Amino acid sequence: MPAKAVIDAVEARLAAHWTSTVIVPYDTNAYPPDLDSFLVHQYSVVNGAKPVVQRLFWEEGGIRFVLNVRRGIGIEQGMIWSDELSALFRYSKFGGVETFETSGPIIDDTTEEGEWISYSIVVRFRYEYTTALTP
Repeated sequence: MPAKAVIDAVEARLAAHWTSTVIVPYDTNAYPPDLDSFLVHQYSVVNGAKPVVQRLFWEEGGIRFVLNVRRGIGIEQGMIWSDELSALFRYSKFGGVETFETSGPIIDDTTEEGEWISYSIVVRFRYEYTTALTP
């Protein structure tokens, strides 16, 4: 689980810059909404690290964005949105979060789920923070 500051920073960046689809919070819907497309973000890998500097800590991991597009809209539109999402988060700094390279979506039989085609993008991130030393 990432730090709340990471989730807040990612959500703020999406709210400020992502207008292509609706953003669905991860824990609000058990079923896909009645829309043509929507975006969900998850945190599949998060690790803590402590560099040499005292009181400095890193949280590193991957932000997984899953862009769900209703079947029939077309792969071209899904790829356009995937490229826009990658560009929004590739090598950026915002809210104390630094992002790096992005992985492109895999397109094969595993990305089909009923009426939906999912385009999954993973962005590697680092969150740097300090904390008071405890005796």
